[in-house]
Amino acid sequence: MSKEIERKYLLSVRDFKRLAKNRQVILIEQGYLILKRNFHSRIRISKAGQKSVAIFCSKLGSGLVREEFEEKISLEHGRLLMNESTRVLKKQRLKLKFKGLNWDLDYYPLEKFAIAEVEIPRANFTIEKPAWAGREVTGVRKYSNIWLAKTGPL
Repeated sequence: MSKEIERKYLLSVRDFKRLAKNRQVILIEQGYLILKRNFHSRIRISKAGQKSVAIFCSKLGSGLVREEFEEKISLEHGRLLMNESTRVLKKQRLKLKFKGLNWDLDYYPLEKFAIAEVEIPRANFTIEKPAWAGREVTGVRKYSNIWLAKTGPL
C-alpha cells in the first residue's frame, strides 16, 4: 500500500462546467464492495471518449493522509465486481494542472455539487490554491465519496 495525501475544496458547479467546456470529461462509476467508516474497497470504471478502464482500490484511514492500494484490472472483471457492489456513485471528472500540481475536479450530477481534489507529496506541503477552489473540506465526511455512496445526495 502507498500513502495518499489529498486536500479537497468545494468547487461551484458553474466553475466546473466553465472549466470543462471544450475539454475531455471522464465519466466515472464507482461501485463499493466494502463500506466501513475508515476502510473501503471499490471498483471504478472510467470512460474517456471510447476508452474504458477498470481500477480496483482499497483505502484505509480518513482525512488528509490515508493508506491506498490501487490496481488496474480487466474491464470484464471490473463489470463483474460492479454488479456485486452494494452502492454505486456516479461522477464526472476533469483533470487540470495548476502550479505544477494535478487537480481532479469532480462533479456529482445527482448531488448537484462539485469538489476539487489535489494530491500532494507530504502533509505539510504548501499549495497555491486556484481561484476556482473554494473552502477547504478535507476530512469533512459529508463531502467524501464513501459518505455519498452510503447516504445518497446531500
